[in-house]
Amino acid sequence: MNDAPIPPQRPTLLEMASNFKEATGEWARSGFPIVEENEYDRRHEVCKGCDQWDANAFGGVGRCHACGCTGFKLYLATSVCPLKKWAADLNKDAKPDSSETN
Repeated sequence: MNDAPIPPQRPTLLEMASNFKEATGEWARSGFPIVEENEYDRRHEVCKGCDQWDANAFGGVGRCHACGCTGFKLYLATSVCPLKKWAADLNKDAKPDSSETN
C-alpha cells in the first residue's frame, strides 16, 4: 500500500482562463494599479517558499499550481493568493500602471 500524499488537483486550462479573466477584470476596474517593488519582492519570496510554486515554469517566470497564475500576477495590486498567503495591496502607495495613457 502506498501512503504517499495525493497531490492537489491542478486547475484546468478553462479554470486558468477564468481565473485570468477575473483577476485582470478586477485590476482594470481598479485603474490598473501595480505594487511597489518591495511588495512584489515580498510576494515573490512567499511564492518561492510555497510547495505549489514552480519557479521553472514559463521560461523562469514561474507558475502557481493552486490557481495557475504566473509570476506576472504578483505585480497586480488587486491580486490575492488563493492559498491566502498574501493579500491585495490597495493602499495609497499602489501606483497606476505607467504604460497607461490618460
